[in-house]
Amino acid sequence: MTLLLSVVDRPLMQVLTSDVVATELVRSAVGALGLTLAVPATTLIAASTLSKRQAITRT
Repeated sequence: MTLLLSVVDRPLMQVLTSDVVATELVRSAVGALGLTLAVPATTLIAASTLSKRQAITRT
């Protein structure tokens, strides 16, 4: 992607608003958001599962 940007003779704003670059920026943002939210979601699921198991073994 960086190589493509360095070869193209266009103004920076025109390159950043092109379909290809905009699509890749959105994909990167969504991927980062997904990874960021996956850790707390997994932690909540694990904590919920563990608390249910402890409640069952106590009774």
